[in-house]
Amino acid sequence: MRLARRIKKFWVFFSSYWLEDTRHVFDLFARYVYIFFVCLIYRFLFQAALYARHIQLDGFSMPYPVFLVSGLAMLHFISLAVKVVEDTLLSLGKSDLTEWVLISHSSFWELFTTRAFIYFFLGLTEFGAYIFFSHWLVGVPLRPFFSPMLFLIMLAVFLIYMSIGALISCVALIFRKGHSLFTLVNHLSLVFGGIFFPIQLFPGPLKTVAEMMPITHGLKLTRHLLAGLSVDDTYALTALLGLTAILGLLLVSIFFKQSLIYAKKNDLLINEN
Repeated sequence: MRLARRIKKFWVFFSSYWLEDTRHVFDLFARYVYIFFVCLIYRFLFQAALYARHIQLDGFSMPYPVFLVSGLAMLHFISLAVKVVEDTLLSLGKSDLTEWVLISHSSFWELFTTRAFIYFFLGLTEFGAYIFFSHWLVGVPLRPFFSPMLFLIMLAVFLIYMSIGALISCVALIFRKGHSLFTLVNHLSLVFGGIFFPIQLFPGPLKTVAEMMPITHGLKLTRHLLAGLSVDDTYALTALLGLTAILGLLLVSIFFKQSLIYAKKNDLLINEN
């Protein structure tokens, strides 16, 4: 009975968020049209000069368009992860969920879990769209993306960046400032994550910064699978990403619990706009 109530509550949250995010079918369709044109543009932009060139990466190589598209797909994926908690808090002030949640004393963690589930699913489909269109336009191999290891890599990276976004949300929730930090995280990932160039080419200090970025290691594993190499060499780094994700979630649960208590006490959960 208790499990049935939780499932029903999850479905209420899921339905509300899904309706909020997909109210206009054209907007949902536009996401994938955008991805198609991004892949098409990069195909024409790099095909003539770089298609025949291979990027050397830790003992293996791949065509530059494949290298680039995998980076863009990962960046798009983590940008959704960073927004999970922020968008959940914003939705409380804009939807009918606010009054229902406050009256029923429902756990805010259930709201975040639902939003995370939707964004992770949406992120996976958009990541897959990048790869599918890249396979069609550029020749990215599809077989490596059927590996269960890729799912674990994506899950770990998603949870790490969701934790980062949640920590930023703690600051924004309490001080009503700091939203620019979300943009900063995305820009740092873009510049230092090895999206456009392999980090082996970075100068020493910048390479150190790049090694500290979770996207760098997530991309390294993803590109390893893209190259069609054995998954045996990815277990250790995948386990490290998973451990980082768990520690990040534990850390953010402590900070965010206190932030929620403060926000509820001071009526900060309802969006002023």
